[in-house]
Amino acid sequence: MIHPLHSTLPCDEGWVYDDSQYISTVVTDFDLVCERDDLNEIAQTVFYAGYLVGSLVFGALSDGIGRWWTLALCTALRTVSSVALAFAPNWWIFIILRFFQGMALISCYIILFVIGTEYVGPSKRNIAGILMCIPYSLGYMFLALVAYFVRDWRTLQLVVSVPLSCLVALMIVLPESARWLISNGKYDHAKKIVMKIAKVNKKTAPDPLFTEEFKMEQNAARKESKLRAIDLFRTRKVCFRTLNMVYNWMAHSLIYTGLSLNTSNLGANDYAAFAVAGAVEIPAYIIAMFTVEYFGRRPSLIVLVLLGGVSCLCTALVPAGLWLTTIAMIGKFGISGSFGIVYLYTAELYPTNIRTIAVGTCSMFSRVATMLAPFILTLDKLWAPLPLVIFGSLAVIAGFLAFFLPETRGFALPETRLEGEDIGHHTHTRL
Repeated sequence: MIHPLHSTLPCDEGWVYDDSQYISTVVTDFDLVCERDDLNEIAQTVFYAGYLVGSLVFGALSDGIGRWWTLALCTALRTVSSVALAFAPNWWIFIILRFFQGMALISCYIILFVIGTEYVGPSKRNIAGILMCIPYSLGYMFLALVAYFVRDWRTLQLVVSVPLSCLVALMIVLPESARWLISNGKYDHAKKIVMKIAKVNKKTAPDPLFTEEFKMEQNAARKESKLRAIDLFRTRKVCFRTLNMVYNWMAHSLIYTGLSLNTSNLGANDYAAFAVAGAVEIPAYIIAMFTVEYFGRRPSLIVLVLLGGVSCLCTALVPAGLWLTTIAMIGKFGISGSFGIVYLYTAELYPTNIRTIAVGTCSMFSRVATMLAPFILTLDKLWAPLPLVIFGSLAVIAGFLAFFLPETRGFALPETRLEGEDIGHHTHTRL
């Protein structure tokens, strides 16, 4: 206790840090200690704020000017901000660059996900949708390996920026989404892309590719009022569906982030714990990829999210140790698999002209939940299992709500608002 007649003097000669494990970190470079300790958490919050803004802004832009041009813009922003971050001279520049990095990062992922689902038929959509999650987990694990050998954060930032050059190169060969072109009346451009795909796959495209009747239907659909984010809530059926998906996204994001941040309880060193957190996701995505095809989206989502939820709830009955860690990782397994299905499910529930907005809006709400995860983890001071019990309860509710979602397996992606409302019913086209 400080004597009332004494005062605390600030450290006016700087700090000396332990560099036995890390040569340099953001904390040590910007002196985020003592009264500046909270700035480290603020930087992470600002990063997720970039997720929020990027999900909305670039989601709407993608539906407006096209997937390719928006992805090119996001790729450029992501590359520049990632490299510039390594040279940030102070904390303020650091968090500004982190904000733009967050905007571009989530937008690239969402747009690439939408393009992937729009280019495949129903029989392969589950593979394209969920398979995209596996590289994320592989990168998760590989980052632990790179960070083990590169202990300076600025050098590490430059190293992890190198793979972005592959994304820049990909833009040269990546075509625009044919579905987006068709929904916007650009039939000649769409025809060239489809014919090239048919040639590569050694298939014969129908002639004519787009009949006059088909064009008339598309033109009539295009004359409907331009869809915006508010249209996700306009009718009672779509509103309930959107609220259901928003809750599922928020619950999954909160639980996934919370369980990921809780991996330090594995008892291993930082790098091993980080790698294990990524490794447990890969079998979850592979299993989800097959179950959604053979059993459907809805039952697969329900089973996996309930597996994650019940596992988290069971941790309240297990003492700390190996069994607690094992059950918690089973929970992460279930949540990871169901989270991959949620991405796929959302893309299939909404029509082309609002699909990216739908995924972006759900993603935006999920980032709000993500910010709460660190605070929920601090509740272990009240009762050690409380954070995992909260995560488990949220997951069980998400599984219950999933019962009310329509099944989309085997159905064509909806192109119009009415098709979006009817998906899962016999009136919608089944392939």
